[in-house]
Amino acid sequence: MEFLFVTNQFKTGGVERVFINIARSVNKTLYLLPVHECYDSQFINQIPENVVLLEREKIETKRKLHPFFDLNRLVNFVNAYFLGKELCCINFSDTISTLYVSYKAKAKFHYSWIHCNPNAYKNSKYFFLYKLLFKRYDRIICLCDAQKTEFVSLFGEKCKGKISICYNLIDIENIDRLKDESVDFDGAYILSVARLDRRSKDFETLIDSWSQLPLDCKKNYELVIAGDGDDRNALEQYAAQKGQSATIHFIGNQINPYKWMKNASLFVLSSKSEGFSLVVSEALACECAVISSDCVAGPADILQGGKYGFLFSVGNIEQLTNCMNSLLSDGKQKDLFKMNARKRVLEMNAQGLNALHEILEVR
Repeated sequence: MEFLFVTNQFKTGGVERVFINIARSVNKTLYLLPVHECYDSQFINQIPENVVLLEREKIETKRKLHPFFDLNRLVNFVNAYFLGKELCCINFSDTISTLYVSYKAKAKFHYSWIHCNPNAYKNSKYFFLYKLLFKRYDRIICLCDAQKTEFVSLFGEKCKGKISICYNLIDIENIDRLKDESVDFDGAYILSVARLDRRSKDFETLIDSWSQLPLDCKKNYELVIAGDGDDRNALEQYAAQKGQSATIHFIGNQINPYKWMKNASLFVLSSKSEGFSLVVSEALACECAVISSDCVAGPADILQGGKYGFLFSVGNIEQLTNCMNSLLSDGKQKDLFKMNARKRVLEMNAQGLNALHEILEVR
């Protein structure tokens, strides 16, 4: 059985890191086909040797379902490449184009890995197509129980029997190798790592909460935001409007975010929506105390309702301010979170590996 993972693109992001971690965790050849030829060369270089990146004639597919002609050319390419072989085709992005290409490929099995909050499908103009195609898939892989619950509520009880739960894997060895590198930053800081996208992320709440911290906190700490995106300029302007340009630092995408996590006083995720939130698990692996919004889906599962880190309601500025102030002033609670962080990651990794090996052992 050959395994083809169809992605939207391959640039620095959570989905791409998850694929790399999967590939490093299995002893078999995996094939990777990005629908859109949008690559980050430094990130492509991290793909392990057991992955075959499929090269093809350049196809100018747009970031939407149409034109069908271009997508069907991709389907024909896949069918020719795997002619005469048993194939399991895995949609590994949350886009309608990858879902279509994966399903139309001539494969014995069709799987779809869900990375987003399923409610994002409901807001898409292609929702009717998502419903039509998901019904025809043999297996759906969700990242946590909360995501599964949302998916079932959206697509019906009939799909429940074909859903598997597979926690996102963390490459702990790689994190341990990279986290001890030095960071080019003087002083203590609070860290946030995410795509700078105001649709699903909520940096305004983080900036507002940071602005309301007591002055003695802001004398001793600064806020570092790692990541990039279309909304970076707008968020930098928002920080300036709040008079925080001197204490909030936007450092862009980081090939090695783990050194920043290891050296951070706190890690904060402020999101409106997540599918799992890989960065929360990675921060735990770096033994960093974590605060996260209690968004759908993922953070509450990872932190087990607050056992391994603080949770605050989405958009609640006061709660986040109190959470940050509490951990910065209460060393015992902060140390407790740091002490137990690694245990939680190892627990999730063991569950994720068991599920992954079962998923990739189809006959």
